Amino acid sequence: MKTQTNLVRRKPSGVYYFRARVPAQLVPLLRKKVIFDSLKTKDKAIAVAAASRRRNELQQELRRVQSIVPDRLTVQERLFLSNEEINAICERYLAHTLERDDSYRFEGMSEASSELHQDILESWSGIISSAVARGDTSVVTTELESYLNAHVGIQLDQNTPSYKKLAFEFLKTEAAATRDRLARQRGEHVKTPSISVGRSTFDVLIAKWATLRAAKPVTRKAFQATFDELASIHPGLYVETTTKAHLLVWRDRLIDAKQAPGTIDKKLSYLRAAFSVAVDEDWVTTNPARGVQAPAGPDKKARVPFSVDDLKNLFNSKVFAMGARPKGGGGEAAYWLPLLALYTGARLEELAQLRVGDVVHSKPLGWYLDISDTGEDASVKTDSSRRRVPLHGELKRFGFLEYLEQFKETPAVFLFPGLVPDTKGNRSGNYSKWFGRYRKQVGIRDKRKVFHSFRHGFIDACRDCSVSSEIRDVLVGHANQAVSAEYGSDKYPLKPLFAAIEQVQFAGLTLTHLYRDKAA
Repeated sequence: MKTQTNLVRRKPSGVYYFRARVPAQLVPLLRKKVIFDSLKTKDKAIAVAAASRRRNELQQELRRVQSIVPDRLTVQERLFLSNEEINAICERYLAHTLERDDSYRFEGMSEASSELHQDILESWSGIISSAVARGDTSVVTTELESYLNAHVGIQLDQNTPSYKKLAFEFLKTEAAATRDRLARQRGEHVKTPSISVGRSTFDVLIAKWATLRAAKPVTRKAFQATFDELASIHPGLYVETTTKAHLLVWRDRLIDAKQAPGTIDKKLSYLRAAFSVAVDEDWVTTNPARGVQAPAGPDKKARVPFSVDDLKNLFNSKVFAMGARPKGGGGEAAYWLPLLALYTGARLEELAQLRVGDVVHSKPLGWYLDISDTGEDASVKTDSSRRRVPLHGELKRFGFLEYLEQFKETPAVFLFPGLVPDTKGNRSGNYSKWFGRYRKQVGIRDKRKVFHSFRHGFIDACRDCSVSSEIRDVLVGHANQAVSAEYGSDKYPLKPLFAAIEQVQFAGLTLTHLYRDKAA
């Protein structure tokens, strides 16, 4: 029976390579079907011994890969690389090679292994030195392709000038790495270069941001698309080399492409958020996206609060006066979400994602909504959005606690189970569309008046009723430096919040027809 040596001899160089198939289940993780590594020798006896050691190493590597799920590295097809990119790739390869050499020595080598390592390096040194003298990059082509795909994330056309320049620089880097490893064999101290500063890719930044912010997959996808767009306009950028000037050029390209001002503004918010993490992590000192403005949108209309007449029309409509519970409005959600928004100022998604257990009783004060991102699939817009909002007395008179009572045995279920999430997973998405149609049916046709208008109206009511700005900010989840420094919105004392919520009234609006007890 023939022994499997995994040896392949390449022509015309005569160098031996190690070849092994990747297990099918690991192909998506390693992004390759075959391992093809140069053994860097033309001597078959040396190659057989080196291949045996490489097989053992490969088994260890595959076991390690099976135990983790690494971030996928997006492979981009490229036609051009800047000089900075070429230098960075070669610097990283030198460090990678010497780090691997470090690992051999750290684990310890027997005398026989050390002699084998010496023989391989000396053999390879002769091959690589001759190749450099002739400018023959074919001896490193396979290693270069493998490294670009697995560690850099690019696929470069071999017929381009950039590839030819990269291949020659890579060849010289391989020669330098071989000299350094031979020097180590002689006992000389050769330090492994550090490349941690100035070489962070956008993929790495997005992964860090997503981890720290517990980002939803759909949000991460939007961030990735924006950074891919930036990279397509400025190939070769790293986090540390991105400047405001780069982003201004990117923005102007989007404007030239007729992208809507609101779309550009949203993409800028993604860049600002991601680069703020880079600042926090000390990768950069300033946020390059700060101060980059989206173009003004002439058609953008600010949201405004509902008028008293609007509220009267809404709360005397069929959902509130006749008991209608349309399926598009999520059944009971059609009734309760507008009332909750009116008397809490909460955002639509904050209310839609509430679970029964998020309505909490505090003795002796009463009931409040615990708005947070601790539940499964729950999220908040900002850190200050985590807060506790007392239930206004009117909500209790409308029968909200009786509605809550039916779910008392199932605190983990959604408070409004009739809501159907949209394709992005937002529980309020379909409801928002329904409410947009319904408000028109009741005569509210001003496009500036949307569900978020309840929030504006609540803030105005707080001002009209002399609720302090500090407590108002806590109730609606706005950032307030004084509050954040001493408490955090979700830890602010409940007693003043309960006192403040009862001050909130809407002049000219009477909703006694909604009271559960008509005699109240």
